[in-house]
Amino acid sequence: MIERVGGAAIRAYAAHRRRALEGVVRDAVRVQEATLLHLVRSARTTEFGRSHGFDDVHSVADYQTRTPLGDYLRFMPLWSRALEGERDVTWPGRVNYWVKTSGTTAGDKLIPVTQDAFRAHRRGGWDALLIAAERVESDQLLGGPLLFLGGCTALSRIGKDAWVGDLSGLVVRDLPPGVRGRYSPGRAISSIRDWDQRIDAVANLVQSQDLRLISGMPSWLLILFERAARVARAGRRALANLGECWPNLSVFIHGGVSFAPYRAAFEEWMGRPLEYVEVYPASEGFVALQTERTGGLTRMLDYGIFYEFVPIEDLGRARPRRHTVADVELDRPYAVVLTTPGGLWSYLLGDTVRFTARDPLRLVITGRTRHFVNAFGENV
Repeated sequence: MIERVGGAAIRAYAAHRRRALEGVVRDAVRVQEATLLHLVRSARTTEFGRSHGFDDVHSVADYQTRTPLGDYLRFMPLWSRALEGERDVTWPGRVNYWVKTSGTTAGDKLIPVTQDAFRAHRRGGWDALLIAAERVESDQLLGGPLLFLGGCTALSRIGKDAWVGDLSGLVVRDLPPGVRGRYSPGRAISSIRDWDQRIDAVANLVQSQDLRLISGMPSWLLILFERAARVARAGRRALANLGECWPNLSVFIHGGVSFAPYRAAFEEWMGRPLEYVEVYPASEGFVALQTERTGGLTRMLDYGIFYEFVPIEDLGRARPRRHTVADVELDRPYAVVLTTPGGLWSYLLGDTVRFTARDPLRLVITGRTRHFVNAFGENV
């Protein structure tokens, strides 16, 4: 009964969300400009807003004139002050949560995750679940555990009264009520700090669960499959494949790396293909997801993030061209630039993309900016 009621609610909301996204596509330029101006107004009294003249920003052009592109090294001195408890540095208020992510030019990075930024990450995860529910029977999807194989949910103290952790771990600490009770492996296991111990504990749990959805990096899932199969064999279970453990498993939500090199091995473990939903989450913001089965990833324009795109040949130039959704070209490589409610302003994400279609604007990830920058012998 609960599954039927929940399934009906998800179907209704998925249809509503699909209509909303269609409206965003029709009005993408206005939506993005409104997003930027809202971010600017919200931060006009911060130190960054005052020093960049946000009171006088009334258009995208105004903003781009006053705010240069920046990378982590540019923001690090400001965020170091925010870590020590200073308020209103690049975003209003204090930043209580930070995500640690690896960097290629600055070592480990600490990215601020404000409550407003959390909302964007949650919307991305929720939209991915809605897309999954569109592709399979939603009652069945909610009929059993949903495995999210992410980072450790345990947090560590940092700075002055702040906390740092993995992004995926932070997000699952605040799952919506309808998903929280179905979340696998649960808080106790997901908070184990040692990765090998945690993956072993997950394997022991899930090989006997009736999983309906799995989510995570393909490489991590393949390690989990091997260990879950080992547990099953130790229990003298004769399995042709892991799909026999999970006959109702129907959806795999994946991201972080290309799925293509892993797909054959994945389906061999499963014994059958699943529905696949690709997502593009970054520590700095949830960027895109696969709204259709084919055609690349759809840029999500209503998450409170403003996007700019710099032609890769302009990286390192004093005055790089900065395109928006209004004027990007198809089949041309761009560096991704984000302005977010986490206090990131025209921040070079480090990824490069190529747009494959319009209406909606779809993309494929093509690499990292360092590959192109090194080719030109320059640094961002």
